[in-house]
Amino acid sequence: MLRCQHCTDEKPNFTPPCDSIYNDASWGFGYGNAITVRYDYAALPKTLRDEMDKNSLSKGFAYVMLAHMSEVFVTLGQAFAAGTLLGKTGNVGCSTGPHLHFEVKIGKDENVDGKWQRQIPVDPKLMFKY
Repeated sequence: MLRCQHCTDEKPNFTPPCDSIYNDASWGFGYGNAITVRYDYAALPKTLRDEMDKNSLSKGFAYVMLAHMSEVFVTLGQAFAAGTLLGKTGNVGCSTGPHLHFEVKIGKDENVDGKWQRQIPVDPKLMFKY
């Protein structure tokens, strides 16, 4: 979980170009307030499991990052059920307007804190059955 320490009601975001904040933890590395949700392989749609199999990750995880949130309602390590409200869409970090950043990666790390860049990015549509 990333918390934007510089984001305030008066100045919630840093508008592009954001080169100066991408390496700054106090701005959430540009993501502002963000959470990463880990999903076990067995709980994923077949489309994403197939992609993981191609990468020899059948015992791995998928991670979904939700970023630029104005509020976060979950805590680090919290388990939750489908339908749980995780937070609110926002305009924090490196952002030009309210939106929810949705990014999906795959890998074998149980905890991706400090390891997000090492995970393999995949098409977010693979998280949905179609």
